[in-house]
Amino acid sequence: MIQKTLLGVLIIIFLVAFNASAQTTFSNNTGITITDTTSGAIVPQTATPYPSTIAVSGLGTSVTKVTVTLTNFIHTFQDDAGFLLVSPTGQKVRLITDCGGNNAGAVTLTFDDAAAGSVTCNATLVSGTYKPTQGGVSITGGAAHPANFPAPAPTSPYSLLLSSFNGTNPNGTWSLYVDDDSTGGAGSITGWSLTITAGQPTAAPAIIEGRITTSAGRGISKASVSLLNTSTQENKITLTNPFGYFRFADLPTGAFYIVTVKDKRYTFFNETQAIQVFGNMEVNFVGESSSKLINK
Repeated sequence: MIQKTLLGVLIIIFLVAFNASAQTTFSNNTGITITDTTSGAIVPQTATPYPSTIAVSGLGTSVTKVTVTLTNFIHTFQDDAGFLLVSPTGQKVRLITDCGGNNAGAVTLTFDDAAAGSVTCNATLVSGTYKPTQGGVSITGGAAHPANFPAPAPTSPYSLLLSSFNGTNPNGTWSLYVDDDSTGGAGSITGWSLTITAGQPTAAPAIIEGRITTSAGRGISKASVSLLNTSTQENKITLTNPFGYFRFADLPTGAFYIVTVKDKRYTFFNETQAIQVFGNMEVNFVGESSSKLINK
C-alpha cells in the first residue's frame, strides 16, 4: 500500500513538470496567384497553387500558439479573396474572407488570437496584426463567401480561433487554401509563414541506467528491472549484471516512465520510481535480504 501511494504521488509530480517550449518560424516564399472567378460565389476560383503548403518538422508534439503571416497581399477587390489554414492533423481555421476595399496597394497581414482587434471589414485593409476575421458583404458589394472552400479543401465548419491548433502535433504538412469568390478582379501574395510555439525539438535518444545494491553496497546480480512507457504502454525488462548494473538505451525523450525492480532474495522499500526523461538519467535501488527482514 505504501508503494502504491508513493507511486501515485510520484506520477502526479512528474505529470505537472514543466515542459519547455520553443518558437519557430517556417516560411513558403513561393508566390500564390489569385485568379478571378468567372462564376461568382457559386463556384469560387481556386488560386495557384491550391493549396500552398509548408512542411513543419523538428518540433515537440503539443502546440501552444500559432500565428500566420500573409506577405504582400494585393488584390483589385480585397474582399474577393478568402484564406483557410489547415493543420497536419486536420484542424481548419478561416483567416479572412469578405473583408477589404478596392485597388489597394500590397499589405502584409499577420493573424494572431492575441491581436488587439479584428480586421475592419468595411474599409481597405492596411498592414498589421489582427484576429482571424469573417466579414459579410463588404464595401465592394459582392456576395458573401460560400460556406465551403472548393475541394480538396476540407468542408466547414471552420474555426476563427488559431488556438484550435493548440495541443495538436504541428509536425507535418500545413496547407493554405486561397480562393476568389466574386468576379471583377485578381491578385496575389508573395509568400506566407507560420510561427509555431511547441515543445523543444526532439532530442537524441536517452539512456536510463543504474545499479541495484544491498544496503552494504554490494551489487545484486540477476535482479529483474522493468521499464514501462506510460504513453505507449511498451514494457521493457532486463536483468542486472554480476555487479548489479542495468541499462535501457534508445529511449524517446519527453516520455514518462515507471521503473520497477524485483528479486526473490531481496525486498525493496521503494521498488518503483516514476520519472520523465529529458536526457540520460541514473536510477538506483537498494534492497534488504528477505531472510533478514523476516528474522526481524
